[in-house]
Amino acid sequence: MRVLEWFVAAVLALQAPPQQTGTGVIQGRVLRAGGTEPIVDAQVILNRGTAPAGGGGGQRGAGGAGGPTASAITDDSGGFVFKDLAPGRYTVTAGHKKYSGPLINSPDPSAGVTVANGQTTEALITMTPTSVIRGRIRDASGQFASNVQVEALVISYTNGLPFLMPAIAKESDDRGEYRLYGIPPGDYYIGATPRPPSAIAALAGGDRSVKTFFPNEFDISRATKITIHGGEEIQNIDIAIQTPQMFRISGTVSTTVPVAAPSPTAQGAFAVIQQNQNATIQLVLNSRDLTKPEGGNSGGTSVSVTAASAGPFEIANVLPGSYDLMAIFNGNSATPAIARTVVDVRNQDVGGLVMTIRAGLQAQPAIAKANADEMKAAFGDLGQDPHQIASSIKARRSELPPHTVVTLGSSGAIYMNDGAIAYARPPRVSMGNPIGAGDSFAAGFIKALLDQKAPSDALRFATAVAVSDVFTPEPGTIVSDKIGEIVTQTSVERW
Repeated sequence: MRVLEWFVAAVLALQAPPQQTGTGVIQGRVLRAGGTEPIVDAQVILNRGTAPAGGGGGQRGAGGAGGPTASAITDDSGGFVFKDLAPGRYTVTAGHKKYSGPLINSPDPSAGVTVANGQTTEALITMTPTSVIRGRIRDASGQFASNVQVEALVISYTNGLPFLMPAIAKESDDRGEYRLYGIPPGDYYIGATPRPPSAIAALAGGDRSVKTFFPNEFDISRATKITIHGGEEIQNIDIAIQTPQMFRISGTVSTTVPVAAPSPTAQGAFAVIQQNQNATIQLVLNSRDLTKPEGGNSGGTSVSVTAASAGPFEIANVLPGSYDLMAIFNGNSATPAIARTVVDVRNQDVGGLVMTIRAGLQAQPAIAKANADEMKAAFGDLGQDPHQIASSIKARRSELPPHTVVTLGSSGAIYMNDGAIAYARPPRVSMGNPIGAGDSFAAGFIKALLDQKAPSDALRFATAVAVSDVFTPEPGTIVSDKIGEIVTQTSVERW
């Protein structure tokens, strides 16, 4: 058995890349933000390169530009040290379960340092303590409710539209109590989602419980926002589940667009499945009030019907309001066909709607801008570092518009112009509010192209606009006076 262990260890040693060594030293401390209190037992990860290695109480993924090099645990003074380091650029990142990571209104718990042989480099990292929100949940009958999911929600944006994104979620216990811990600084809405009704209750239509926000509001626009500064415990955030009157929307939907046949490679049951998928119409109901985030009882409901003939549809449990009802039919086509109608729900059901989907104009986009996660969702794993992502999108050049941009957050942006790759490296800045920075990048990029700037200059300008957005606490707000200065600090490389 021991021979086998030695053999495995020898194989792993042969597979492991050789570690570069030197005589450089990094020493530093991890302190509580805004003071000199040391943070004991924080995990400190040393990463070769400029990308953080993780941290933030597990809120980041591990692995940076060169992969984790070493790790340490802070002592009673919050101190740490890394020795025998080869010359080069490193990132030191701290993580602790009671402190937040690089989120809005929190300092970035990492420091970039340059190591030289025979020298000691100092690194100071500050972290913000997380907070606790607690309270009790009652159901519609006034009884304490167990197993109700309670979430701390933040407003985020996709395609310029707001949606509620869970930051922390826990279930209430048998006494209806909940405790949300590990909450970083920021603004939050607290929402409680009732358990689904039993099959009998659902058929009887007797349970009208909806997601309810503190304090006892089913309309997110009337909910109270809770601001977390860091380190506090906020109690008595109690919620009583609401049961407002809800209505139904019904009608028929059909399409004049032909249903595509299954692909020749699909046989048997797979051909039937593909035929059904090709013949599916998706109906999506969204609030027309663009200030109301999705996920706050403001729509986002969808149902499916078959397009083989005019099919009836019904959307239940709709709150009063004005909605856009979209009928979407892909038909195995690259461009979906869409029908749209406005539905006003007041104090009664809305029925008798007739929707007909017709083919629209075919167009090919000239510009595509997506972040790394959106590109991954569309094309699968593209790699971890900018070079890998650039190679992946270049390999898919035939599937992408002539101008394709992939934004990488604080790591910069990649721009492919007819197969040529450019990479923008932004200056390192203190984190403000990154929400809306992607939209600001897109606006700056389009403006630069309309101003007939060279592709590399357009990339540099757009990156500077996005960085100026990050400086501000309000989403999508740029600091125009800073853009010129940031442009000079933004480097563009051709790969």
